Amino acid sequence: MSSNTLKTYTLKDLSEYDGSDSSKPILLGLNYNVYDVTSGSEHYSKGKSYSIFSGRDCTHNFAVSSINESDLPSIESDPIDLQTYSESQKNAALAWERRLSVKYGVVGRLVKAEQKAENACIDLGLESPHIAFTAPMKSLIEKLIVEAIANIRKDPK
Repeated sequence: MSSNTLKTYTLKDLSEYDGSDSSKPILLGLNYNVYDVTSGSEHYSKGKSYSIFSGRDCTHNFAVSSINESDLPSIESDPIDLQTYSESQKNAALAWERRLSVKYGVVGRLVKAEQKAENACIDLGLESPHIAFTAPMKSLIEKLIVEAIANIRKDPK
C-alpha cells in the first residue's frame, strides 16, 4: 500500500484489535475512522476504564455518552453513521473525534463488509487511483502469469 492509503476495517476486522493479543495494536473506531490507542493502554487495555471500546465502533456510545457495552454495535453490523443523530449527539461524537485525532491519529477507515469486498485492491505503488485491481482480478492475473511462465519454460520460442 502507498503511504497515503489507509487500511480498511469492517467491524468484525476491528474486533481483532481489542487488546487481548499483545502482538496487535489496540484500535477503536469512531465516525468511520480507526484510531490506534495502544499508547493509551492504561485506559484501553483489558479491564481498564475504556476497555469496552477497544476493537469496537464507539460512534453511538460517544454520541449518546454511554459506557454500556450493550450500546455498542454488533461486530456483524455496519459502521454507525452519525447522519441519523441529533445535532447535540453529532457534536458530542465529533468532540471525541477531535480528541482522538490529536492524541492518537487516524490509522484506518471503517467500511461495510460488502464495501470492503468490492474495494479490496492491490496498490501497485503508482499514484494513480485508477491503477488497482480487485482481489478476484489479482487472483486471475497471478494465475495467468504462472501459466504464461510455465508455457515459456516448456517452449521458450
